[in-house]
Formats: sequence, structure tokens, C-alpha cells
Amino acid sequence: MRKLSALLIILVLAAATAAAAGRWTYYGAFHNALQNIPVNGTVFSLCDGSIFSYSPGDTEVRVYDKTTGLSDVDIKLMAYCPEQQCLVLVYDNSNIDLFFPDNSGIVNIPQYMNSSLADKTINDISVVGSNAYLATNTGVTVMNIERGEFSNTYQLETAVNTCTFAGGKIYASTAKGMFVGNTDDNLLDPSNWTAAGTGNYKKMRTFGANIYATGAGFFKIDPATGEASLLATGTPVFLNADNGNTLICGNGTAIHIVDNSENLTTITQKNSFKYLSLASGTYWASCGYAGLRPYRAGQAGNLEEAGGAIAINSPIRNYCAFMNITPSNRVLVAGGTLNYNGLNYEGTLYYYENNRFFNFEDSITQYTTYPYRNLTGIAEDPDDPTHHFATSGETGLYEFRNGRYAAHYDNSNSPLASAVPKSSQSHMYVRTSGLTYDAEGNLWMLNNEVDTVVRVRLKDGSWQSIYVDEVSGYPTFDHLLFDRAGRAWFTHRRTTSSHHAGVACLDYNGTITDPSDDRSYFRYTFVNQDGTSYNPNTVNALAIDNNGYIWVGTIEGPFVITNPDNFMNSGFTFTQVKVPRNDGTNNADYLLTGVPVSAIAVDAANRKWIGTTGNGLYLISEDNIETISHFTTENSPLVSDNILSLAVNNSTGEVMIGTDRGLMGFMGEKTAEPNKISDDDLKIYPNPVRPDYYGDVTIEGLPYGAEVKITTTGGQVVTSGKSSNGEFKWDVRDAYGNDVGSGVYFVLVSTGNSKHGARGRLVVIR
Repeated sequence: MRKLSALLIILVLAAATAAAAGRWTYYGAFHNALQNIPVNGTVFSLCDGSIFSYSPGDTEVRVYDKTTGLSDVDIKLMAYCPEQQCLVLVYDNSNIDLFFPDNSGIVNIPQYMNSSLADKTINDISVVGSNAYLATNTGVTVMNIERGEFSNTYQLETAVNTCTFAGGKIYASTAKGMFVGNTDDNLLDPSNWTAAGTGNYKKMRTFGANIYATGAGFFKIDPATGEASLLATGTPVFLNADNGNTLICGNGTAIHIVDNSENLTTITQKNSFKYLSLASGTYWASCGYAGLRPYRAGQAGNLEEAGGAIAINSPIRNYCAFMNITPSNRVLVAGGTLNYNGLNYEGTLYYYENNRFFNFEDSITQYTTYPYRNLTGIAEDPDDPTHHFATSGETGLYEFRNGRYAAHYDNSNSPLASAVPKSSQSHMYVRTSGLTYDAEGNLWMLNNEVDTVVRVRLKDGSWQSIYVDEVSGYPTFDHLLFDRAGRAWFTHRRTTSSHHAGVACLDYNGTITDPSDDRSYFRYTFVNQDGTSYNPNTVNALAIDNNGYIWVGTIEGPFVITNPDNFMNSGFTFTQVKVPRNDGTNNADYLLTGVPVSAIAVDAANRKWIGTTGNGLYLISEDNIETISHFTTENSPLVSDNILSLAVNNSTGEVMIGTDRGLMGFMGEKTAEPNKISDDDLKIYPNPVRPDYYGDVTIEGLPYGAEVKITTTGGQVVTSGKSSNGEFKWDVRDAYGNDVGSGVYFVLVSTGNSKHGARGRLVVIR
């Protein structure tokens, strides 16, 4: 069995490597420690659906996930079989792995997941001998661990909370009471199961000659009579008999320990234990967000900490719906939703930089009294990397400094409006999204389901609202960006009975506070270059490529705005990229037509990374006509085919992939050295600036987010700022708004990491 498992994992990893050259990393959350099992001097800890091992002897920590051989993600249940020296891992989707820690061999048992059962939910697992007894929503399933196969499935026509085996009988606890089946009988017939009491137990484990159970107390059940004895009152949260030598039961106030002679000891103390195990005199406590911690028995009989938490740097949760990257290649992540689907996600913000995660404070309710959840965007102040804002799909805008809560803005203290202004709960419907800074350092956001959709928090802290008639009252805007001309583009996600999915453009002519020169347009009918019309009912993604083209991801596939200047004109058409068939027919197909696009990112080589709903991740060539790679859960370690967000770190080449099952990184070929610039790259025009010219000076050829300073020959800084979309504009005025005098001015450009720079010269003639 072990040799087979080791061979299987080698073959799986070899196939994944062949299908997806490059290094994959699963950035799973490891903050909420829920269960642990000591095995031969190593402790395996289950946290947030992932597992890691800790060896106290050498303090080695190892992470196990799909990139290292596990078959899936989101582990729901974990148990140990001493006879086979095997961990049984049950995933949330009811997939099962047998993991042999001594050689890291892994055997996948997918038969139950792939069965025809309408409901495959597994509620609990109990190991007795070499059998695992699975309590399911339809009955009891028995798996033989030694053979790696299912031996029997018993339909009880009711959900089973927990089950176990003792004295030749299977015990199944349900909301309708206990059912007992003698294995000498035909248990495939539900009538051969006997009702045995009213105990609605949450956990049952066989230990020694008896069964121990938890529910409204701690109980011992005699298999010979079926009688239950109350051992302790209270409501235990865990029951552990994995090592076969000690049974431990407990909650936050009391711990009950049964030794192999079935002597009961009770320790009364306040604790945060979600789970407790014992190995070699050390108690290992899974303490939720306090991590995995070691304890030892103190002189007074209580448990005393024997060391700090064993922690892994990771995201606070496996939420990553919205992602963007700063000019310094810091990856910002918000993990929420606009909540139009009725789901709620705890407030989750973090960033990834230099191979480490930084999690923002999330106990925000203590400051606001409002629920803190469904965060739809995060933006970093371009002048201060410790200063951040975050939008919420429910409660407005949050401000953070150094990752700590600083302020909150909603309909009570800002122009942000509520979707239900007359309600006493109006503050719970301030739906914001699309958070983005413009090139001048103003913070833009979208205010959903209200008359005035666009809100701007100006650099000085004041607010401006911008009315866009075409989309007034629209409910689900979520992406916003600026093009090279400074126009704002934003998408409306879905079509409803009274609203359309589509893309909008706002040209405010650089005058945020003056609406008189504003122009806007919203398109929900997508007419391509061949005259074919689409009305996509979902628009999920928005990106700008290195040519300045706007990419729009829809349920019908990707569309490209190759002429942004013409978007508001009649006769405008979207482009659907045509991919030649190369079959001698001169025919072509539209790129990814009919594929539901959910996220788009562009790398330094202008290649497009396109995420989808249900179809994995595509890498498209610079010229858009070649699919370089198509990654799925079948041919790569990708943990889900549902991609929510994407970002590319051009300094390392790593592609950050946000999925509905957590964050991943793919380190492929580094396409170009970013932020590299020379004097020859700078294009400054007009140059010289003559007396009859009254417009802006444009500096092109800049890396995104490059620092730009314009100085006198004496070194005095006249103005400064950051590039946007490859360029920087100067109004030929100083910091006080005065026209500069005649002379020679230097243009100094440096990248975010200060490794590269360039210098140019500009002449002004007055």
C-alpha cells in the first residue's frame, strides 16, 4: 500500500509538471487552528482547511497542499488510523485522501465524491481498527483504509451526525435518536437498524471497550446494553481518541481525560481550546486564531503553556475576490463581495510583499458597531504606503494607517449614499466598490444603487460627487481604471430586470470639481468589428494593456476597446480578437468566444492572463492570437477553475491568482525586467515650450508608477509626481500654480525600487 501511494504521488506531480511548467504555490490561510493529531513525534495541524506539520525536536514546519501532492483543498475532517499509520483527510467536497506521513505517500479515494448520491455531505469520521466510519447526510459509509476502498454504504434515510463501531455493531446518532445495526444482519435494509434511545450526540468515539459521546454533556455508552451514563455536564466542543491511548473531551471551561484504564480526570480552567491532544507528555491545543500551542500539566493539575504559538505567515482567510498591485509590486487583496448573491464574507484585507503577508486589523465592529464584511476593494495612498482605504459592499469606506483602523465614512459623514435612505438601517446599505487612485492622488470609488454613482475623495480630504446619467441607480459596479488620457472606465457586473451589464466611460476633462465639461457613455450592447451584436448579461473584468487598449471580460468572452478615443462616438465597435485556425481554410475564431471571463491581468510582455468561471486560467500571447497555456485543476496544481482576481508582479514574474478556494501564485518565465528605463526612453513634447503654447508638457516612455521630478538647473524641485499608464503631464507651473520662467529644466525619473532611472532636459521659452 505504501509503495503504491508513493508511486501515485510521483505520477501525479510529474503530470502536473508536464502540463504546467513553472512553480506553483498555494498561499492558503493558516490562522484558525481547529484540530491537531500527533503522529510519531510530529504534530499535524488543521487550520482553515489546510494542514501543516510541526516537529518539536528540530522545529521543522512543513506545509501540505495540492502543490505538494494532496489531491484537493479545503480539508473538512481529519482522523488517524494507528493500525495503518495513516491520516484520513476528508475534503469539503467529500473527496478523500489517505496520507502516510512516514513517506509522504498519498492515495486519493474519490469514489464517494464521484458517486451518484444527491447529497454527499460527510459530517464526521471515526476510525476503528482499519476501518473509517463516515457519518453522512444519508447514512453511514464504511471505508477500508488498508485496501483503500469503500466496503459498504448504508442508507438510513436521515442525516447522521456521528457514528462508530463497537461490539460487532455500528452506532449512528441522528436528530431522530440513536440507531444501531448488527453487522451480522443485512444492514443495507434500513429496517434492520434498531432505534436505541433518544441521544442526539454530536461526536462518538470508540475507546477501549466502550463508546464515548458528546452532546448535551459527556457520556459513556455500554455497547453491550446501549445504556448511556453521564460523565460530565456542559457542552463539549471536541472529542479526541486518535492515538488510542488517551481520550480527551472538553470545552472552554473543563477538560476531561480518560486513560487506557478508563480512569477519568477532569481539569477545570478557562481556555480557548478548539481541540486538544496528548503526545509524550505534551498537550497540543488548537486555539482557533491563537494558533497551535503546546501545554504541560502544572503542579496544581492544570495545564500551563509550554511555548508560543506555532504559526505560519499566511493570509488571514482564503478570500481573494479583489486584487490589485502597486507600482512597488505590493499585491493588495480584498476578500469580499457586493453581496447581491446573499453571501457574507468576514472583513478581510491583506497585502503580499517580499514573500510575506501582512493582515489588516479586522476587529472593526468594536469601533463602528456595524458588521465589518464584504470588502470590495483596497487602495494604497501613492504618497504613503502605510495609508490605505477599503470599500465595503454594505457599509461604505474604511480608512487604515499601518494596517489599523483609522476612520469610517458612510451616509452620515460623507457624500456616500445609502440604497435605502429612508430606512432606519440605511447605514447598512452604503454599497461601495471600484476603489482606485488617479494620477493626481485623488481617491475614486463607485457608490452602487444610488443616483450619483461616482464619488471622489480629493487629495485634500474633501469630497466630490460626479453624476453619470446613463447609470444612475445601477446596483453592481465593481471595477474602475483610468486610461492614458485620464478618462475613468468602469463596469456594471450584471443584467437585471431594469439594469444592464456593460462598460462605462467618463471623461471629466481633468476637472473633477467642474461638471460642465464632463462627457460620459455607457454601452451594454457590444457590436464587434463584423457587425455581430451581443448583450452579455455579466461583465466581470476590466484591464488596460501596454498598448493602451481596454480589455473587458464578459460571460461571452473577452472584448477589446482598441480605440478608446472613439468609445462615445456613433459607429463605435468592440474588437473580438480573431485567432486563425491554420487549417488551410483562412478561417478564424474569436478568442475564447463563449468562455465566461472573470479576471484579466497584463504582464510586462503585454501577454494577457485571463481567468474564467469554471474554465481555469489562460495565458495569451502578446499578439493575442496564441494560447500559450491553459491551466485547469486537471492538468496543473490550480486549486479551482473559478478565478476571481489576478495580478502580475513584473519584478519577479509571479502571477497571483485569486480563486474561490484561496490564493495561488504561479512563477513562470520572467518576461521582462520591469521598471527599467534609460535616457533614450524618455519622450518629452513639446520641447521646447514656446511662448504661444498653453497646454501640458507630456513625458512618455515611463514605467508604471515611476517617480518624476522636474527641477531647475540648480536642483530646486518645481513639481513632482508619479507616472500613470506610461506618461506624466506637467502644466508648466510650479507647486504654487505660477507659470515657470524661461530656462532649462531637468526631468528626473526613478523607479519604485530606485534601481533604475533616467534624465531628460526641457527648455521653456517665455
